[in-house]
Amino acid sequence: MKRSVRLLVLSDQVHPHIHSPRFPENLPPFDLVLAAGDLPGAYLEYVATKVRVPVLFVPGNHGEEWVLEEGRRKRPGGVVNLHGRLFRHQGRLFYGIGGVPRYREGEGQLSEGELLRLALKPFPRRLLLGHGVDVLLTHAPPPGPSAGEDFAHRGARAFLLFHRLFRPGSTSTATPPSSGRTPKGGTAPLWAWRWSTPRATPSSPCELAVGLVGRHPHGHRQVQGAHRPRHGDL
Repeated sequence: MKRSVRLLVLSDQVHPHIHSPRFPENLPPFDLVLAAGDLPGAYLEYVATKVRVPVLFVPGNHGEEWVLEEGRRKRPGGVVNLHGRLFRHQGRLFYGIGGVPRYREGEGQLSEGELLRLALKPFPRRLLLGHGVDVLLTHAPPPGPSAGEDFAHRGARAFLLFHRLFRPGSTSTATPPSSGRTPKGGTAPLWAWRWSTPRATPSSPCELAVGLVGRHPHGHRQVQGAHRPRHGDL
């Protein structure tokens, strides 16, 4: 039986606990860092220099996951861009889809066709090996109660197909819906931010969370980013 994987989940805002001189000892132990988008590239590099576990990220919808080197933009070093790729860690397979459904021109804007292609990309592995993805890391949510109220985070319909193909449970850093309903596709949300640091609560429920990905009877889980609208999103 696979043991639970302890996750540090970051999303959307730079959190003061990360810049504490005691980081990462100021947080409960974790086995992997997942960054769910809209975080500066320099911040991701800083995290990677401080921890001894892999740091995986997907881009958000504001083009922040870059650093400048000799006047040129490049992806941050020491971290893994999980967008459209698989990564195995402690016996679990992670897959990422960054960005959001297109609502304007610019970086991090994906058409329905692009999102569908990314959602289907791991499926041949499931057909050949009988196992696809354990954890899906996204910036956008699926449609339904976990989606944001702003247009930019209305939800990606391609994720519903992904859920059906991989029979998922779902874990999310997003604010839980007041209705308590299960999102379309039969996903059962697990709100990772409810268990955060033992001494302090993040100023936003989507900035930082520490939680577990354990055994789930239905297959994979989804970790998604925050629903924090910015100027120009509405």
